[in-house]
Amino acid sequence: MGPGSRAIGPPAYREVEFASAGVMLRGRLYGEASSRPPGPAIVMAHGLSATISGMVADLYAEAFAAAGLRVLLYDHRSFGTSDGAPRHQIDKWLQTRGYIDAVSYCLSLADVDADRVAVWGDSLSAPLAMIAAAVEDRVAAVVVQVPGFGSEMPAAEADEQTFEQLREMLLADDLAERERTVSEPGPVVSPDQLAMPSRLTPITAFRWFIEFGGRFESGWENRVTSAEIVTSVRLDPVRCASHITVPTLMVTAHPDEMPNCDPDVALAVLGLVTGPTESLKIGGGHFGLLYPDSPHFTRTVEAQSDFLRRHLALS
Repeated sequence: MGPGSRAIGPPAYREVEFASAGVMLRGRLYGEASSRPPGPAIVMAHGLSATISGMVADLYAEAFAAAGLRVLLYDHRSFGTSDGAPRHQIDKWLQTRGYIDAVSYCLSLADVDADRVAVWGDSLSAPLAMIAAAVEDRVAAVVVQVPGFGSEMPAAEADEQTFEQLREMLLADDLAERERTVSEPGPVVSPDQLAMPSRLTPITAFRWFIEFGGRFESGWENRVTSAEIVTSVRLDPVRCASHITVPTLMVTAHPDEMPNCDPDVALAVLGLVTGPTESLKIGGGHFGLLYPDSPHFTRTVEAQSDFLRRHLALS
């Protein structure tokens, strides 16, 4: 993909690509400036099936770039502009690997300070960003919002051997070639769960995805499958949480209508993080902070920008 920049109003971005487990992932790099000394950066990826084109994560990226960060916002493997087949397949192992490879790409840039790279995740991607931060010791801070850790706290004992096995699998050259089980394809959202059951069931999910995913050139499609590696090693964010030693901010919605995103479970996981932690509780449900004109969006962006300024030493 060409390196040319195109303006979307300040700040501008350029389109970039980087390799991850055998394919090219693509995204946008905001906030570059050759005249400035190396500065902090943040790696961002959207939640379940969403893309970087007009589905609100780009507005978070713009806000962080305006605050002074270099921002890498990219599409997950097999979604949006990124490569990967089959298309529209959620593979949490490969998506987590994508975060790790995105951090490595950021660290290769001349204008990025190697000691000040953060990761950001939304909903399904939030636990994956935290796992990446546990595995990748070059991550300096973590920001996650409305994370999907489940409806009840899973049991997970501290087990260094299991964590090291997870790390080795994530970094393995053959990660994409491992045997997998794949779910039947189905819609991401639906207005009628009886007539057409979907992956996400609340009507709020349908409304948000149809409004933003239905926009021109979003690249979003209302279909998805899930792949799981056949292995005894679980990609377990709870087990990984204690390995996160850097500042972590978690935004939770109270209440959160998504069954897999219980805010009390999320805060319990945050309590396992060994680095400094901060939390922000907001209203508006799971999608409130993804409506740009809402007070929940504004409050979240301001809190996250402030956290990044403080912990990445933004001047």
